[in-house]
Amino acid sequence: KLSALLEQIKDIVLTLLEDYDVTEKINAFTGKMQHLITTYEVDKHAQVLMDKFIKLINQYEVKETVRKITSMLKNIDFKSCFEYCIKRIDEAIREVQSYEYKKFVQDINKFLDLIIKKIKSFDYEKFVDNINERIRDIRQKINNEIKNLDLTQKVEALKLYINDVGNVISGYMEQIGRA
Repeated sequence: KLSALLEQIKDIVLTLLEDYDVTEKINAFTGKMQHLITTYEVDKHAQVLMDKFIKLINQYEVKETVRKITSMLKNIDFKSCFEYCIKRIDEAIREVQSYEYKKFVQDINKFLDLIIKKIKSFDYEKFVDNINERIRDIRQKINNEIKNLDLTQKVEALKLYINDVGNVISGYMEQIGRA
């Protein structure tokens, strides 16, 4: 029964091949490819490329390099590296599992409650009064230092001196202008 089915499939495929001229199209394609290969000397170019490739392999000792790399890879103990990684991962998992998240959340909640209480008990008026008092104290200290150092008198004397220098220069300028 199976061989009869296969025989029918074979007949259908052969009929389709004949109906669509598949064999002739394959032969035409092959002929055109051979013509292109001979026209453009593809076979010679391929041979030159193969020769260069072989020369490069020999020049850079690719076989020896591959052999050394293979030997090095065989000597690496991947099993112990893998076991080491697995051990570290297991330790990290155990540490994460042992962490008490409920206690952590409770601690955060206590901290937030404390902050909320502090914010609610914050007296803005008292804060402003304290800041104003500090500003008054600092201003008073600065004024006292200015008085103690006689800065106002010194600044006034400096102004007078600069004014005198300006007058002298003006006088000289007028004399130069007249001359």
